[in-house]
Amino acid sequence: MIVTIIVIVAVVVVVAVLVPTVAIVSGGAKVADTRACSAGEWTSIVRNVGTVLPRSITVEIDDTEPVRGRWREVRQRSILRDESVAGDIETSMAFGRRWLDWRYRIEIRPDRDISVTIT
Repeated sequence: MIVTIIVIVAVVVVVAVLVPTVAIVSGGAKVADTRACSAGEWTSIVRNVGTVLPRSITVEIDDTEPVRGRWREVRQRSILRDESVAGDIETSMAFGRRWLDWRYRIEIRPDRDISVTIT
């Protein structure tokens, strides 16, 4: 029982410290955000730490010409390991942060410089 209480207090303290310092895209309201992504480099376009509520995220390429490249969605539910999924970049992509994804990020690596809008 005491161990459980200590673990809960530790988690609350960690979340209280990390939430204000790292969240780039708000976990609450859907606010459009634009990011520049350089050719051939992984760019983190969404990064949340300590926000454990689910959220739908849409990423759209702000360009009319076709773009090739890769995306990577990384979620961490425990301290021990990450889960990642990857795919090819498309004009419009939908992602979803799940319950208890306390560390979550989306990265893309396009073949040329582009701008993306995240909602």
